[in-house]
Amino acid sequence: MFLYFKRYTPFLAITAILVLSLIPGQFQVRTGASRHLEHFAAYFAVAGVLALAWGKAPLKLFCVGVLLMGLAATMEIAQVLVPGRTARLSDLAASDLGVASGLVAMWILLRLLPLMNRAMAPRPRAKP
Repeated sequence: MFLYFKRYTPFLAITAILVLSLIPGQFQVRTGASRHLEHFAAYFAVAGVLALAWGKAPLKLFCVGVLLMGLAATMEIAQVLVPGRTARLSDLAASDLGVASGLVAMWILLRLLPLMNRAMAPRPRAKP
């Protein structure tokens, strides 16, 4: 089951970012949260999915971060060409902050999970 998550979920998450970033303004559906919070949450989630799928090695996470930040910049620039959309530096900053926060959160989580599993494992009973 985890193999399917590892293979397909990252591509679905990136596809969702592409579609949501390039949809014309008239078809956009807002959550009611601020624009910056939406950007932060979307990229936080995608960074988390990629970190869970592709491992906890710091170099891999760094590469994922660079690629996602590049994707965020590319999507902001591409929005200039989409009717009803605008490119904003503040949106890019929120997206990049979401990427960095998501990667750091998942890196910490992936480091803590083995420790928590070890702490919660049943201990052998002492023989009388």
